[in-house]
Amino acid sequence: MPGTQQLRVEITEPNFNLNWMEFTLLTQSREELFVSNLNVFPNPSADYFLIQGEFYKVENVEIVIHNFLGQEMSSRKIEEKSKINEVVNMSEFPDSQYFLYLKNETGLVHSKKIIKAKN
Repeated sequence: MPGTQQLRVEITEPNFNLNWMEFTLLTQSREELFVSNLNVFPNPSADYFLIQGEFYKVENVEIVIHNFLGQEMSSRKIEEKSKINEVVNMSEFPDSQYFLYLKNETGLVHSKKIIKAKN
């Protein structure tokens, strides 16, 4: 389900060290993933992010950026594309963590965390 989710971890054994967690997206079928090889770079960046990837079919997609509080900071639509190669200008945004969402017309969402920071 898209959106902000919470995960609570309770440590029940003494002297337990939790350094990292890995999550895997489980889907019903390959069709649920509408984009492959999605890269957003450089990340972190001071100004511009390049979004590159390939869609499994021609898509109309909306690129949406939310701040850490979930507020929409920007959005734009790209139409009739089988690949994405877009530059996002975030030079006017304050340094922070953001979430980049790609949304297709059927409501499927692919997300990436991006960090805007001075070099």
